[in-house]
Amino acid sequence: MNTILNVSAVLFKKVKLIEALKNITKYKVAGDWRLYVDLLKDGSKVAFAADSLNIHRRHTDSVTGNTNSQKHFDEVCEMQEYVYELTNNSEYFGRAKEYRKELRKYLKLR
Repeated sequence: MNTILNVSAVLFKKVKLIEALKNITKYKVAGDWRLYVDLLKDGSKVAFAADSLNIHRRHTDSVTGNTNSQKHFDEVCEMQEYVYELTNNSEYFGRAKEYRKELRKYLKLR
């Protein structure tokens, strides 16, 4: 459950971005998500415009399409747990667990 679907739609503060980039090197799928969480965990705000200003697409040759399905799933779960540890929001974690069911189906995992 990542509200920011496409990094091309985001503006960052440079100093905070440089620091947060240090934490994403191990991720192939969820690095952007980790970046956003680290940029926001100090209480910074995000503004959201619902207008369609760009297109988020997936195709078989994308990073998402070429990543091992289990690794993809594991990274998403790790990020959900990281957010839960930061927020201790049980409602969020309940929705995250529901999303895992959908993602398992999408990735064709048992």
